[in-house]
Amino acid sequence: MERRALLGLAWACVPVQVVGGFLVGSDEWWWVGAAGFVLGAVGFALVFHALGLSPGAVGAACFLGFGLLVVSALTGPPLWAAWFGERAECAIVDRRAERGSWDDDEAWYVVECDGGRGAAEVSARGRHLGVVGDRVPLVFDRLGVVAPLRPDDVTTAGAWLVPPSAAVVVWFVAVADRRPGWRRRAARLR
Repeated sequence: MERRALLGLAWACVPVQVVGGFLVGSDEWWWVGAAGFVLGAVGFALVFHALGLSPGAVGAACFLGFGLLVVSALTGPPLWAAWFGERAECAIVDRRAERGSWDDDEAWYVVECDGGRGAAEVSARGRHLGVVGDRVPLVFDRLGVVAPLRPDDVTTAGAWLVPPSAAVVVWFVAVADRRPGWRRRAARLR
């Protein structure tokens, strides 16, 4: 494949990583985010491998791709809920616990909320939401992309991490192929 086309694929991987990371952090769309991870972070590293970069540079590409995914996953859903969320007072009507993958119980709550929202199932994400009968405030996404969050989890504080993280990845794409020390083989792709 031509060098210019490979670099174009690398540029295309950056927004896929950001969106994939954001969706990994949502309860319903995590599988799309996982596909974004495969296409973004792994594809990013494979593109630089195909360009003939050294194993260290390909490892750096993989690390940067995964880092951008993690930053997006941690900051995206709370930021989205801050922009598109609406607060509702809810009553916990049922609670169930499932064995989690990391040897801790994941609690799921069934809540009924004011304003005609009806019953909803909410993951506590490792935190205690309350006991059956308690009234708790929750922030619901008006567009339905992000799972309901507690008001103290809705923040824009981490949003400043996304631009510098993306800038580092963009810098890497811009200079990686031009750094002679990062080349694996002498023959350059044309």
